[in-house]
Amino acid sequence: MICGDYAARPISDRRKPNLLWVFLRTMTKGRIFDTPSDVTAIDGIVSLKGPDAVDVELTAGAADGTSDRLLEASLKARGQILREQQRGKR
Repeated sequence: MICGDYAARPISDRRKPNLLWVFLRTMTKGRIFDTPSDVTAIDGIVSLKGPDAVDVELTAGAADGTSDRLLEASLKARGQILREQQRGKR
């Protein structure tokens, strides 16, 4: 079932965070990762896993939009890093 509303999903489809997951999310909040996520497509659904506790399933359309936004933000961040490096050389 593909649905943007968590409450509309059957109870069997809902993921319930356990205490370990909640603890790990709290301990890693604010960390910056340098490891790319694993991405797969199965039965028309895009699955994004990692780093850390990231585990997301998206429709193909939502994955397209997310991909565009990630690329745009990545290019912006690289430009910011390059500007900082150039300022340091002066």
